[in-house]
Amino acid sequence: MKVLFVENAGNKSAGAFHSLIGLILQLRKYNVESYVAVSDKADGLDLLEANSIPYIALRACAYTWVISNNASLVEKTKMPLKYLYVYLHRKELIKYARDNNIDVIHENTSACYIGKYVADSLEIPHIWHIREFLEEDFGVKVWCHKNFINKLNSSTALIAISNAVADKYSQLTSAKIYTIYNGIAVDAFYSDSHKINLCSQSKLLCVGRICQGKGQKEVIQAVAEIYQNNNIKLNVTFAGIYNQDYVEELLDIARNAGISDCVHFIGQCNEMSNLYKKHDILCMASHKEAFGRVTIEAMLAGELVIGANSGGTAEIITNGENGYLYDVGDYQDLAKIILYSIENKEEAYEVAKRGQRMAISEYDAATNAKKIYELYSALLTESADRRQNE
Repeated sequence: MKVLFVENAGNKSAGAFHSLIGLILQLRKYNVESYVAVSDKADGLDLLEANSIPYIALRACAYTWVISNNASLVEKTKMPLKYLYVYLHRKELIKYARDNNIDVIHENTSACYIGKYVADSLEIPHIWHIREFLEEDFGVKVWCHKNFINKLNSSTALIAISNAVADKYSQLTSAKIYTIYNGIAVDAFYSDSHKINLCSQSKLLCVGRICQGKGQKEVIQAVAEIYQNNNIKLNVTFAGIYNQDYVEELLDIARNAGISDCVHFIGQCNEMSNLYKKHDILCMASHKEAFGRVTIEAMLAGELVIGANSGGTAEIITNGENGYLYDVGDYQDLAKIILYSIENKEEAYEVAKRGQRMAISEYDAATNAKKIYELYSALLTESADRRQNE
């Protein structure tokens, strides 16, 4: 079986790209030969090369139908031009797929669409992997929404990374949707020696793109609340790519609250396993996380996870069982939960341990790959039967 994955970003900071590489490595156990079509702007091509994954780098893969809610007139004007560019350059990818005898096209995010042209041209199964909320999480929307829905409807199948994502798209499309949670390489993040320190010196971590939908503002406000009401200064580190103007806005909040010395922005981090082990509590503050890869990674490392009660986070965390949940966007509730975990440290230690055990048993990369391979096999069988009956 040969699968062509289509990835629009290919950036080292993107969880979807790491999930893709992990999936490809696991699929080798089933003798699946994987190829990747990726943006020529990608900074993660060395990861593909290091893992001997063949790829084709095309500018057409970089162009998506996603546009900011606050897009300028210039950006809006560019969208039909980008769409035309992708359409005209689809032939390069069609030839690549034909030359390599590809059986399945697997679009790695909902932002891509060039792979749909390839699948339609070669009359092979097409899968869309819906890994993100757009409007709810990133403040972006799909350009030419009707066209987007039409393409979803004519796809062979969609993979949603959580029930929350599946529920959203089931209202938009008639395509078959399969919920398959992301798989994480357990060995890469698991630690049996990490002893979290829940006290007035606890170290908090928040991972992900620094933007409004990810909830970093509430985390800083919660730390400020704890300092002002309890005279406890907790250190919080934010790891993720960011816009400097927005970071300055967040730092202004910290300065005004007198906690700027314990708020740290470190940008993109490529050594996440070590970073998790240096912290005690992960705050998954995203207002609408589609799944939460970093939630599982932190659990595997032994961190206590406190998350916003929404989206995929609410599916992963059972409050008081394997983590704690707080009301979305409510920094005072977040502050209360952080304080509770410090004041009830023995309980919180056990919650973190249960989270680690759950992450190992339910979100292993091998389980994810097995389910996706079984889906490929079923779709190829259906396709073969359909052709035979035509």
